[in-house]
Amino acid sequence: MTNFAFRRESGPHRAGSFGYAFTEENRPKGRLCRVDYDSSAYFYRIEPGEVVAFKAWVGEVFPPNNGERYRVTGRFPFYDVERV
Repeated sequence: MTNFAFRRESGPHRAGSFGYAFTEENRPKGRLCRVDYDSSAYFYRIEPGEVVAFKAWVGEVFPPNNGERYRVTGRFPFYDVERV
């Protein structure tokens, strides 16, 4: 599995902070993907053709806590890691 950890552009940005909003003012330039997890936003730079691998990686990297089950929902460029 490809490791996308080194592709993180910014984050985590807690909900309510300036970096959490995905606006033209604070959005890093280029082909970015936003992952929302635990009231935080993470931004990753993803190349064309890596979208499926990235979504699978997100499911492995943001692990469940205390036996809870999580799933990755959404479509490129916005993903949510949510409790099932």
